[in-house]
Amino acid sequence: MQRLLRPFIDVRKHEVRAAALFFLLWFFIILVFQVLKPLKKGLFVNSLGAYTELYAKLANVAVAVLAVICFTALYNRFGSRKLIAALCGFFAVALLGFAAWLGEDPSAVANWSFYLFGDAWSTIWVTTFWAYLNELTETDQAKRLYGLIGGGGVVGGLVGGLVVWRLVRPLGAPSLLAACAGVTLLIGAMVWRSESIAARPGSAVRRRPPAVDPPEMRPNAAVEGARLVLASKYLLAITAIVFVYELVSQILDYQYSTAAEALEGAGATQAFFGQVTAIIGVVSVLTQLFLVSFIIRRFSLTAALLVLPAAMAISSGVYLATPVLWAAALLTISDNSFSYSIHQTARETLYMPTNPDVKYKARAFANMFVQRFGKGVAILAALGLAAIPVRFLSLAALLFIGAWSLLAVYAGRGFEALASAEVRTRRQAA
Repeated sequence: MQRLLRPFIDVRKHEVRAAALFFLLWFFIILVFQVLKPLKKGLFVNSLGAYTELYAKLANVAVAVLAVICFTALYNRFGSRKLIAALCGFFAVALLGFAAWLGEDPSAVANWSFYLFGDAWSTIWVTTFWAYLNELTETDQAKRLYGLIGGGGVVGGLVGGLVVWRLVRPLGAPSLLAACAGVTLLIGAMVWRSESIAARPGSAVRRRPPAVDPPEMRPNAAVEGARLVLASKYLLAITAIVFVYELVSQILDYQYSTAAEALEGAGATQAFFGQVTAIIGVVSVLTQLFLVSFIIRRFSLTAALLVLPAAMAISSGVYLATPVLWAAALLTISDNSFSYSIHQTARETLYMPTNPDVKYKARAFANMFVQRFGKGVAILAALGLAAIPVRFLSLAALLFIGAWSLLAVYAGRGFEALASAEVRTRRQAA
């Protein structure tokens, strides 16, 4: 049985406890995200429309700039452990606040605020989790364990979609938000537990001494990540993948949201989004548990990076030929099924052979600012091309996917070169 499972799940005995804890931590982070996503999107689209949502996504660029500055400044001042504690406290209080603020017919201000807040959760917590995981693990562990650990996220996405689909009507959004606040506090407790494991002698995961500049040598928090990215072709390729992915993803999401306007009522819209999210969760779970580690270890990280663009190219072709609701649902299924499973794991693994500053600051710049900036560019393009039938936006998506694939090949080869150099350095030191 061990021989049969090893190509898919290869966890050493001393790694079981830490791997299980990280699996659950990622599970709860994505659970909250996938509860917030259909709630904020369903409420906003039903009240203000898919076209107005484009402007809300543009506003997220400004929120992302603020998030990068605050995240980097807090990391510089307190380090990762206190940073995560502060984030847990802030988001728990904010979730309880929205649970009280959002009623049967929330105002436009409440709608906009909740939409921007829901996006900020994913922006900050995805970056924080993967930076924290990279900080406590080795490159070899990343290849073996990240497929399993990432499975926590796809299971969380599945459960989150099911929760909204089945419970939003009988319980209401405020009750779900209050539950999310409780989960946020649980996330903080789990990080505290992981720190206690990492502090034990001989633990499978451990902290390394951070190689950071003294405070007087650091540039402004707003530009630290950008400085690191611009100094490295490898980091530029990773950041460009983030940017181009967002261009394609936003095109597909706009097509999906436009098709969903045919549904009537906020409850029906939220339930439909929740149902699609549940389908995404099933596909993601199967992909994460049985394909991610297998593809990375048997083929290469480059192959794993190419799965998502291939899937999105196929779905874009289908929607271009048949622009109906089920084809629009296929767009978001192809995107989110693989983006939060194999693509997320592969892309975040690219940061493994880098130093802690890159893991936190460069990643924050790429995943927070560049990601939202890519969304903004895509949205401006959609606004400028509003007179063009939505189906023909798939032609632009296919063009961007071609460029994305070339970047993935370059980054994958760069990772293999850096990982090999890291192994040689470790052997020489031994």
